[in-house]
Amino acid sequence: MEKQPEEQDESDRLFVTFTAEEIGKIVVSIIRGVERKVAIRAMPRYTKEQYQVYAAFFDQLKEAIDWAWKDTQ
Repeated sequence: MEKQPEEQDESDRLFVTFTAEEIGKIVVSIIRGVERKVAIRAMPRYTKEQYQVYAAFFDQLKEAIDWAWKDTQ
């Protein structure tokens, strides 16, 4: 029996992979303050079915940037 999305654990999630250049573009969108949903939908190979995975990646990356920025202040 196939698990429903809300029942999936971390090991069942599709892994999102990006090149260094693609990550750089995502970082630039975060730094520029692009609206979250707009930035996520602009990510390479984005599909509606993968929104939650892409959103989680975006949020983790933004958190890391915010944390690093806070340390430089």
